[in-house]
Amino acid sequence: MTWIIVSVQVAPETRDIALAFLGEYPFHAFEETDNGLVAYIGATSWSPSLEQELHALDGQYWTSFSVSELADQNWNALWESNFDPVDLSPFCVIRAIFHAPRPDVRFDLVIQPERAFGTGHHATTRMMVLGMKDIPLENSRVLDFGAGTAVLAILAAKLGARQSDAVEIEGPACISARTNVERNSVGDRVHIIEGDKTVIPEQRYDLILANINRHILVDSIPTLDEHLLSGGRIGLSGYLPQDCEILETTIQPFGWQLEDTQSDTGWISQWWIKPKQAL
Repeated sequence: MTWIIVSVQVAPETRDIALAFLGEYPFHAFEETDNGLVAYIGATSWSPSLEQELHALDGQYWTSFSVSELADQNWNALWESNFDPVDLSPFCVIRAIFHAPRPDVRFDLVIQPERAFGTGHHATTRMMVLGMKDIPLENSRVLDFGAGTAVLAILAAKLGARQSDAVEIEGPACISARTNVERNSVGDRVHIIEGDKTVIPEQRYDLILANINRHILVDSIPTLDEHLLSGGRIGLSGYLPQDCEILETTIQPFGWQLEDTQSDTGWISQWWIKPKQAL
């Protein structure tokens, strides 16, 4: 897959505003830089009209931006030079294969970015990982929707899930995810499934994890509800505080009960429970 990289020059005090605005578009991931932000979007989602819309806002949300193209490649070549382990000890560490093992933590996860996002460095991934820490998953079924590197699905298996299905739409990311599954010796429990919400297996899950952007979440909530067991739990992340209202409005018809809300560097994670149906 070819990626379009949008490098935005923005002052630190208006970075969150620019990020919120860019979050309205189908960017796949963001990185903060010394000078502003870098946003990644698939070439198939990029268009001249979108570039014109962004240019029209020069001086309002950012001072300038540039656009470049990045062909599909091994993400290690870009990130290994500054890829530090994500240390969430004593619960877990997310590290690359070239880092020393960490026997001092409960779960030592080996995740290489390769052709997918999701190393644990982003706030949304960290919040999802920590949110899973106290959820009883022994013998459960888990769905990781928009799995990326499959780090959450892998962690679910390590926490005792007997089945952890990781659905990811990008083919190259699925290749990366399958490699990570083997690296972490959970191939008997974690299944990588390529596609969108239409390929979710015809079953219900005790836990659903969805760390993706707000647009996909809003579109997917009805489908995710169909696949969530009565009494099951769902963790959502990948959006900003101003997105909470539209998500909660979308969720309201399904009766989910909000269990917890966390924030990290401007990003939100929320955990919901689907009430048990009366017999």
